Amino acid sequence: MKWIALLLIFIITGMLVCAMFTMEDVPSEELIRKWDDIQPFIIEPSEITGIYRNMDIDAIVFKYSTIANKDKFWTRLQSNLQETKWQLIAETSDTRTYERRFSEGDQSPDRPDMALFSSAELLKLVYLPLKQMVVVGYVQADSSKKDISFTATDEAKWAEKAIWPRFDKAKNE
Repeated sequence: MKWIALLLIFIITGMLVCAMFTMEDVPSEELIRKWDDIQPFIIEPSEITGIYRNMDIDAIVFKYSTIANKDKFWTRLQSNLQETKWQLIAETSDTRTYERRFSEGDQSPDRPDMALFSSAELLKLVYLPLKQMVVVGYVQADSSKKDISFTATDEAKWAEKAIWPRFDKAKNE
């Protein structure tokens, strides 16, 4: 009987400790400004507001106001992406979707740690011209497979529930 009480205390303590160390938070402006993977997408920001970050799966949603008008914004973004592996894969009237992939063993200044695993990243971006506001959602998926597509990963399924609804809500506010 004594061991059952000790086991219950251990389980309850473990649950409380786990609850204190959540893998989700609201990212700070400073953290967003230092996140290397998303820097090409931050164009002349005047204020950055974090919305959501998951530290277990590299994922973030944030918005920022920009002093760049629509034409300057898109021109500058295109210029920023020229020397990167980011590729435009989808475009609607208000949202552009970019993907970047690294295969196991790839050597790149963008991702020096790619020797051990493959990576696929998806980033959605919307520029709201009337507000001069940009909303960004980003997710990274890792795999031990040689070449991966983001849409074929578990992270893509998770993002459908956890990231893209937050992104859509932010762009519609």
